[in-house]
Amino acid sequence: LLDSIRPELEAVEAHGSLPAPGLIFRKVALAAEEGDARAVAEAIQPDPVISASLINSANAARFAASGKTASVPQAVTRLGTAFVKRVVFVAEMMVRYQKGACPGFDYRGFWLNALATGAAMRGLLHEYEVAPQHADEAFTSGLVSSIGWLAVAETFPALMTRYLERCRNADPISKARAQREIFPCEICKVSERYLQRFEFPEAVHAAVAGRTDVNRQWYDVLARASRIAQSMSPFDCLAIPTTVPGTDACIEEWNRWKEFIASIH
Repeated sequence: LLDSIRPELEAVEAHGSLPAPGLIFRKVALAAEEGDARAVAEAIQPDPVISASLINSANAARFAASGKTASVPQAVTRLGTAFVKRVVFVAEMMVRYQKGACPGFDYRGFWLNALATGAAMRGLLHEYEVAPQHADEAFTSGLVSSIGWLAVAETFPALMTRYLERCRNADPISKARAQREIFPCEICKVSERYLQRFEFPEAVHAAVAGRTDVNRQWYDVLARASRIAQSMSPFDCLAIPTTVPGTDACIEEWNRWKEFIASIH
């Protein structure tokens, strides 16, 4: 099977429009890894959209006791470099891909669902007894778990357009059938290849690909998070029902991101 889909995966990977975070994220990630909050702030300050998003996050209700701030360095200190790194990743990707090669693709809906999946992942950690230090990895895993949809929309817009015409108002079973008939390989395999390219941990890209052989627990959390996210912020391309209720923790985590989303759009 892998040999039969490898050409399509390689075509996606080699395409110049493969979605990727930009220079600011790379600078922030490096500075965060070194624990240099000052360098994190300096990387962000030249970009007004990301700066505004960060300050908006730092002035969220949960930080009310600390007072309002209009300073990027203060926002970094308040939020912590790990959270800031997530904000920058999301902001760069969302700003860059508000529209793209496929006119009918719902870029905003894709990102809202991606954020909801990340939020659901974080919200489920306690229930699945995953250690809190994995919270950042959990959020990022959920955020990028469907990145293959964006990659295919950018690299094979004609195929994506055909699928969008088929899946409009369709039920999940019909969508799954249309995916098999139209796309040369599963979207989750494209997501897996994307995550391998950017050196995500094997447990993450294995779970995204639907494999349970590496870390069954991570697979279980992501599978449920994807279903909860589809009820909190549905993305029409997915062959997932919108009726799986979210837990209180998932909904609370999702609500924390809504102010951030408003600042991006």
